[in-house]
Amino acid sequence: MGWRPTLKWLLEGVWHAAVCFYSAYFLWPSMGQDGEHINTLGSVVGFNCVLVANVKVNLTPKRFPFPFPFHFRFSLCLSSLIQMWFDFSSC
Repeated sequence: MGWRPTLKWLLEGVWHAAVCFYSAYFLWPSMGQDGEHINTLGSVVGFNCVLVANVKVNLTPKRFPFPFPFHFRFSLCLSSLIQMWFDFSSC
């Protein structure tokens, strides 16, 4: 891969991360109060970034090899389990 596609993917990743962060930050009504939900916000933003990256990778290729749908589901399940583990371990 050349430097132009790499730069394009990098800028799209920064854009998606910014959208995931600020949408969760502004849609979460109690986030600004004393920072009490900062760990949960981080796990929500992380899950949203994983979700957006998986959807982007799954929509981009011209051909879909056999393991693509399984990889997508596995990654979502794994990130959901990690998010639940972080949420329950912070209690």
